[in-house]
Amino acid sequence: MVRNIQCNPVCVLCDQAQETAVHLCLQCVFAREIWVLVETWTEGFVRAPSAAMDLEIWWNTAVQGLQKEQSRRMAYLLIYTTWNIWKERNRRVFEAKVTTPQQVLFMIKEEMKVREDVFRGSVML
Repeated sequence: MVRNIQCNPVCVLCDQAQETAVHLCLQCVFAREIWVLVETWTEGFVRAPSAAMDLEIWWNTAVQGLQKEQSRRMAYLLIYTTWNIWKERNRRVFEAKVTTPQQVLFMIKEEMKVREDVFRGSVML
């Protein structure tokens, strides 16, 4: 169904480049700031991606060589980080709300905590 929504092709997070999946996840200066915060928070476990990286290569490189549990944790961190970058994009587009990279990091931490509590059995669904 067409919703007649005009879409600006420029990234709403940085207003500097055309919005693509690679730009949004890896190249956008706003997203890159979040990745640096995640790298600091995880004490280097997650590395901020290079802006020149291919999305699939970056993902595969991040989980390569890790033991099973570390690989899972890395995947969760990558998923929750990219998911929250996407949600910030949508907040700006659909709700005209803006949050800071530090606030996005807080949301990532909160979602990771809920996930860990559920898997430890601390939270009943």
